[in-house]
Amino acid sequence: MAETPSLQRSSTRGEFLAAVALLALALRLGFMFGFQIWETSFAAEDLTIAHYIAEGRGFSAPALHGDYVGPTSQKAPAVPYMLAFGLWLGTFPFFWYQIVQALAGAACCWWIGRLGERVLYPRAAMLSAVLLAVYVPLIWWMKYAGDHIFGGAALLVCLLLLYRAADTGTLVAAAQWGAALGVSAYFSAEPLVAAPFFALWLAWRRRSDGWVIALTAPALAAAVALLVISPWTLRNYAVHGELVLVRTGFGTALWWGNNKDATGTDWFLVTDENGETRRVSGRYRMPEELASEIRNLPEVEQERHLARAGFAWISANPGKAARLFARKFGLYWWFNYIENVDSVPILREIFWAGVLAFFLVGAGSALATRAMIAVPVLLPLATSSLLHSLTVVSHNWRMRLPVEPLMLLFAAHGLLVVLGRFSPEPNHIDRTRSVVAQCLDR
Repeated sequence: MAETPSLQRSSTRGEFLAAVALLALALRLGFMFGFQIWETSFAAEDLTIAHYIAEGRGFSAPALHGDYVGPTSQKAPAVPYMLAFGLWLGTFPFFWYQIVQALAGAACCWWIGRLGERVLYPRAAMLSAVLLAVYVPLIWWMKYAGDHIFGGAALLVCLLLLYRAADTGTLVAAAQWGAALGVSAYFSAEPLVAAPFFALWLAWRRRSDGWVIALTAPALAAAVALLVISPWTLRNYAVHGELVLVRTGFGTALWWGNNKDATGTDWFLVTDENGETRRVSGRYRMPEELASEIRNLPEVEQERHLARAGFAWISANPGKAARLFARKFGLYWWFNYIENVDSVPILREIFWAGVLAFFLVGAGSALATRAMIAVPVLLPLATSSLLHSLTVVSHNWRMRLPVEPLMLLFAAHGLLVVLGRFSPEPNHIDRTRSVVAQCLDR
């Protein structure tokens, strides 16, 4: 049977996205092979756990705030186990991890394109895939171990399956979305933070089926997600004697960003004996009184104690806490440079200003024209920025990497909106005769 024009266009877009994904893979592999860079500075905890696993000591690490080594839940399990597999291989222990990370980064180009088709329209979808393929920050971060690339990939898959569940209304689709949430939790907590809001949106979208049916889908998805996560949750219960869904760490992050010396980032500034200012990891600046209180406590109790300390400081200093929250919110969306410590890369500033400006235009336009469709894609941006504003942000903005593909989707839309507004042709976005635009719309 002959293929309809609509299917032909869909097939061509699929071929275009496949080509873009291959380009993305080539750029990432080229960067890895060309520069042969492998950085471990931002994955010290993952690598420490990986070494213990490879040595046969299980998922263990030195206590974050203590003087003992033991089973831990400091990190989500997938990345340490993947790194441990590389150590087990022996030769070029992290080479295979970089390959898998590059594949995940390339696959994101396909997924963001398909997501854009569902949320916006084909041209913005195809353009966002191209932008993601050549997006320098995510190519640069291929050299680091960590969950940043995998977290972004998991988030895209969860969103795609969420829209499928909303479109089809079947329990099978809801179960698939729940399974994706569960698997993503092994890599990153990013999708789980927004999951309750995703569930509310799904129920709202299916409300015409009746509220009982509409609520069944998110309930089933939650049950499946918990079932997928349950092996690790049971392991955590066996280790800690308490319920830890995936990982600990909230208490540390909350105190880190909310205390009398907090800067808003995960680093403190100190002056050394030569009078030079330098950064020191925040946990090494903990007051001795607090450190002695938690030093011999079990890991979960340490986190609970630090969470109480953080909330107590917020309660006692609401004005300072509010200003610190605002500062962290700003640092999440921009960069943190310290005079006489950091150089200011002007090109990066200009580049990011452009991305942020087009994102704001695109997000505003999408909310004005298709708010209920666009909301799930914006939710992870909101929850991630607010969570880090409450707790702590990273001085090197890596906490933003998992949601930056979503920013690029709206930035692509914003770019097309701006081009359409300043074009002398009416309806430029739909009628442009440029070769590139025609290829994107085929």
